[in-house]
Amino acid sequence: MPAFHREKLASLIRSEVSLMIARELDVDGALATVTDVELSATGATALIGVSVMPSSKKDAVLAALAFKRRDFQHTLIKRLKMRHIPSIRFCLDEGLSASAAIEKHFLNQ
Repeated sequence: MPAFHREKLASLIRSEVSLMIARELDVDGALATVTDVELSATGATALIGVSVMPSSKKDAVLAALAFKRRDFQHTLIKRLKMRHIPSIRFCLDEGLSASAAIEKHFLNQ
């Protein structure tokens, strides 16, 4: 798959999955946001990075996302109107929490 197509598809997946998480994911006291979508070179797999606040809820959010993965996959097929949608997987993106910890450290000095 050409790089341009991968980037465009990743952008579409990111926006649609962000909407689905906002509407359908229900974990009390947690905020989950999509931070990144990386497609494999063939476009067969999409790795979706998710940031969770507070970090104490990360296991609950990842479990809920794993449970909803097939529903999200089916919804993507409908919304994007494509025959072949990459298989989606969710992973935790620690980048935002790490940068927040660094910022907090510097502000406290």
